[in-house]
Amino acid sequence: MQLDPPILGYYGRGKEQGRLFEEPQGILERLRTWDILDRSRPPGGKVLDIGGGAGVHARWLAERGHDVEMFDPVPLHLEQATRTAATLSQSRTFVVESADARDIPRPDMYADIVLLLGPVYHLVEATDRRSALDEARRLLRPGGHLAVAGISRFAWLMDAYRQQLASEPEIHETIIHSLETGRSVAQPGPTSFWAYFHRPDELEAEIRTSGFRDVALYGIEGFAWLLPDLHEALALESTRDRLLALLRKVETEPSVLGVSTHLLTTARVPDC
Repeated sequence: MQLDPPILGYYGRGKEQGRLFEEPQGILERLRTWDILDRSRPPGGKVLDIGGGAGVHARWLAERGHDVEMFDPVPLHLEQATRTAATLSQSRTFVVESADARDIPRPDMYADIVLLLGPVYHLVEATDRRSALDEARRLLRPGGHLAVAGISRFAWLMDAYRQQLASEPEIHETIIHSLETGRSVAQPGPTSFWAYFHRPDELEAEIRTSGFRDVALYGIEGFAWLLPDLHEALALESTRDRLLALLRKVETEPSVLGVSTHLLTTARVPDC
């Protein structure tokens, strides 16, 4: 299966490796993703981190005792993740392999946990998203856990105003297009962020349609990514902990889910 060229161009710029540690919004995304996964994942077991990027989440899970295999179709990500895995001890490292989320070279019922923290929103066609979710369902054992990240339909609307870009006519047109179609842009360029933006209930419905149960939907960043002083709020342990505690309080509130940039959905395969 062929990856859309804009995705290769976008991630080929090399910014993904440091994004979750250097930018305030990225740090918030990482901390909140780990917090939600910590509370929803079973201890131990085989994890497939599909679309794992530079290996940030794979490393975190491997260091916590999981047997992790990471897959990604972007050559630069594979190089970065391989270097990251090589820094870990033999008992805490992870496997890195090239593969598309719609076709993972592993047998049925192979894993206890499957992460799709990037592929689903980069598959702009509903049929391709269904293929990736069906593939995750195939790979999971009965009772296995799934975690899927999506991007809110309203994220670009808010981000364009946050960055004071919305007054530019071409930006305004992309906002309208994303709200009406869910697609990030009408015609992606060589390095465009090419993605599908979900409504919260739409993402939940797609996961249920692939046969998963116990579906729970979380707002990862909630309102906090819009704070003008987010960097300062995360810099001090006391203010960071208070902010994260408040985000946990409202993380599943349906009326505010769409405010979050990213949505995280957890689900399970039926036991039998």
